[in-house]
Amino acid sequence: TFPGFEPPEGAEADYGISGFRYVSVNRGQKQWQLNAQDADFYSQAQWVYAKDVQAELYSDDLSAIKVAGRFARYSMATRDLDVGGNVVVQFPDGSEIRAQLLEFRPNSGFVRIPSKYRVRGKGPNTTSPRSNANELTFESDGLEGKLETGIFNLPSRVRIEVSGETNKQPPTVVRGDQATYNKKTGTVEVYSNKTQSRVSPVTLEQGNLKAYSKLMKLQ
Repeated sequence: TFPGFEPPEGAEADYGISGFRYVSVNRGQKQWQLNAQDADFYSQAQWVYAKDVQAELYSDDLSAIKVAGRFARYSMATRDLDVGGNVVVQFPDGSEIRAQLLEFRPNSGFVRIPSKYRVRGKGPNTTSPRSNANELTFESDGLEGKLETGIFNLPSRVRIEVSGETNKQPPTVVRGDQATYNKKTGTVEVYSNKTQSRVSPVTLEQGNLKAYSKLMKLQ
C-alpha cells in the first residue's frame, strides 16, 4: 500500500467490494467519481481504501479532470479524496501533472501535492504544426491550487522549460524558488522566495544566453 494509506492498526475491514464505483455528490452537484479494482470499508474509522484506481474530479463547470493511481482513500465523513502511487492527472485541455500523491478537498475545490514529492507536468496541447513547438513543461517540489480558478502555486525548486520554435532553436529554461501557473491564461510567473534571508535570483537560460531577475513571466 502507499505510505500513509494504511488502514487503522489492528482493524479489519467491515466488507470489501470488487469492481468498485462511487460518485460523491454534495447538494445535488457531483464532486468526484472513483472507480477501483477493489475497495475495503472501515466503518468505525470512516475511511474507504481502494487500489488500482481511476478518478474524475469536477470543478464548478463540471468539466472532468481525470486522475489515475495505484491506491486511493477517502473519508466517509468529509469526502476528502487522496490518490497515491504513480499518480497521473490529466486536464481537459491536454495538460498533465505527474506525482506520487494528490490530495483533493471537494468542499473547497482545493488540490495539493505535498512539497516532499517532486511534481512534473506539461502545459496544454499545442495547435502548432510542430507538436512540441512552444511546449511548456515544469517541475516543482509540491503543488497547490483550486480547480475553479485554474491557478496553481509551485512552492519550491521550480524549473520551467519552453521548447523552441524550431528544432535549431534551443529551449528556454527558467529556474526559481517559486512560481504561479495560471492555466486559464497560460502564464507562468517565476520568482524568488522573499522570506529567505539569502535570496537567489531567478535564472533564464537559452543556449549561450543567461539572464537574472527577481521575477520572470512566461506566456
